[in-house]
Amino acid sequence: MIARVNDDRLPIVITSRNGNAVLVSEEDFASWQETIYLRRSPANARRLAQSVAEAERGDARPHEPYRGQK
Repeated sequence: MIARVNDDRLPIVITSRNGNAVLVSEEDFASWQETIYLRRSPANARRLAQSVAEAERGDARPHEPYRGQK
């Protein structure tokens, strides 16, 4: 099952009498967690939505990745 989830990138629902669960790839889970974290702040969620809209309109500009201050 793990190989299938990692290869197909589709979640698998596991059902049991004690409750259900979902098996997803670690990469997908990490991506979801990051999205939740980034959208937690209303201001950040607005900036992200604005950036997506700009990219969809073709207004995005390439830039160097932000590395933070050292």
